[in-house]
Amino acid sequence: MIKKTFRKIHIYASVFFLPMALLFSITGILYICGIQQDFQLKKQEFHIIHNNHIADKEAFVLSFLQENNIPLPTQTSLKYNKKLGNYTMGSTKYFITFSQQPNHITITTNTRSFIGNLIMLHKAKVKEPFIVFSIIFSIALLLFYFSGFIMTSWAKQNRKASIITFLSGLIITSILAIISL
Repeated sequence: MIKKTFRKIHIYASVFFLPMALLFSITGILYICGIQQDFQLKKQEFHIIHNNHIADKEAFVLSFLQENNIPLPTQTSLKYNKKLGNYTMGSTKYFITFSQQPNHITITTNTRSFIGNLIMLHKAKVKEPFIVFSIIFSIALLLFYFSGFIMTSWAKQNRKASIITFLSGLIITSILAIISL
């Protein structure tokens, strides 16, 4: 009874997480092949000649977007991006960047492609609900592999083959990791 229940939990939980496994494996392959989150990114740059310092950058950007009939992002608070040295507003899939140089201002709209958005999910550069679900998926994946190994090892006719297969995988992974670093 316990084995059947455990096996059902293993099967249905695995099927439940199958979409996440497909997402991570496909985006992992794309990422390894060099496809980044900016794949087919649609950019539109606006250069504005402006000599005065702008105190309320957020209001300036929102006003510019509205005056030029440019779609507003879902999140309209302007935040400083230390890594890029500019300001951003919006979400992963559609965001605005703002930078001010001595004589001009650059406002850029950025729309990510479907694949770019998937890569952002893979890299966990998204909102917290998906990040939390990704962590749960990762833990579940460890449990699935461990429980699958245990279930296979319980069967006496599979025990030796399971251990040999596991050790082979461990050795090959270790060797490839060492020579690849």
